[in-house]
Order: sequence, then C-alpha cells, then structure tokens
Amino acid sequence: MYPSHIAIRNAASIFVLVVIVAVIGFQSYRELPREASPDITVPILIVAIPFPGASPQDVESLITYKVENEFQNLKSLKKLESTSSEGISAITLEFDPNYEISEARTKVREKLDTVAPELPDDAEEPVISEVNLSEQPMLLINLSSTLELQSLTEVADDLKEKIEAIPGILEVRRVGGVEREIRVYVNPDKLQYHNLDLNQVTRAISAENTNIPGGTIEMGPTKYLVRVPGEFETPMAINEALVAVSGDQVPIRVKDLGR
Repeated sequence: MYPSHIAIRNAASIFVLVVIVAVIGFQSYRELPREASPDITVPILIVAIPFPGASPQDVESLITYKVENEFQNLKSLKKLESTSSEGISAITLEFDPNYEISEARTKVREKLDTVAPELPDDAEEPVISEVNLSEQPMLLINLSSTLELQSLTEVADDLKEKIEAIPGILEVRRVGGVEREIRVYVNPDKLQYHNLDLNQVTRAISAENTNIPGGTIEMGPTKYLVRVPGEFETPMAINEALVAVSGDQVPIRVKDLGR
C-alpha cells in the first residue's frame, strides 16, 4: 500500500500530527536565543604606532615600511593594509576566518618586538586593537544649535559624561566639535643660552601634562579607580613646567624660555 493511500485513509490523524509538529516548531522558534548584536569574532587586528611630530613621508619610510616587511610572512595572513598619517602609522591585518584571534595577536606582538630595534627612538609603544563588531556604535546622537561651536562642544562633552555614567555603557565617543589649542612660543636665544633644544621643551610639557594612575581601591562590592591628576587645567600652569636644571641647580621652567 502506498503512503499516499495511508494518508488519505487517516486524514484526521495526519492533520493532528501536522498541527503538533507546527506548534512544537513555533514554540522552539520563540525560545531560540536571539541577540540584536551578537558577539562576532573577526580575525582582524589594527596596529597603531604613534610617531609624534613626524610627517606622513617620515612615518612611511621609518615605521610603516619596516613593520609591513616584518608582517609579510605571518601565518594565515589574508590581507594587509597600511595608512601613514602625520604622527601615526596604522596597519590593518586580516587573517583567515578560522585563525584564532588570540594566536594572531601573539604572533603580531612577536613581530613587533623583532622590528622594534629598527624603529626611531621617538616612536611610541605600538597599540594592538581587535575589531569587535559587537562594540560598534549602537546609538548615534547628533547635536545642532545656534550656539557657537565651542559652546556646543562643551554641551556635547557634558552629555558624554552623563551617558558614560549609565550602567552598562561600554564606551562613548564625541566626534566633531573643536579642541582647545594652546600655543607656546619659545625664544631661540634663550634656548641657546641655556643649551637646550625645542624637543626638550616639548618632552617636558608632555611629561607634566599627564595623569598618574594610582591603582584601585576596593570597598565592599565597589572598586574605585585612583589617579593623581597632573594635566594642565589653565594655560598659566604650562609656564611652571620644569624643563631642566642649570649647572648651579636653578630650575629652568617654560616661562624662562618664552618670548
């Protein structure tokens, strides 16, 4: 007897069976775990190497070219792209989909350690970042106003701090606006008199304009981050930055070298 004949003779039973299967399938679909932004691991790394004050041409010849050559023989490397901008080299490495991102990161770090002696002394420590699609922006807020751009930037910064205080927020970034810039004019004759150069002044200002981490303090279930503030809060504070100490132990500050 053909299956079709059995189905026709037992139509009621077949109908009930189909309904049961449909109900079970629908219920399983409802209980299936779903995420609006699933954690997708993509084997892509971005290596950023800051080189303050260098032109794009110098960044390319002194950093990017050397690091690229070292990366060429990385295992499972699928694609390599680089960008040499003013003051920074950025290299993107894409690996085969089945390659473990943790192993790729380790191999990239080893290559960077190998090429490090060939890089300029003024180049900063390379930063390796992973591309995590689950950390892409989930909400974009655009601000517009009749306020001046500086005032609108301050409003955006205040809003950024309030959003960062919301539990569960991983990161908030402000894009656009204006950044305050303070110019320091140095007298070349005073530099020569004290036997100093402009790089020493730059390094002194950068060293003074830094917050010092102090670890963490745990109080019950709460962990507090401790840091010693050292960033300049006013332009006048830059004047007091210590550049060097003269032979007779007299401190030489930025204000002593200005025009």
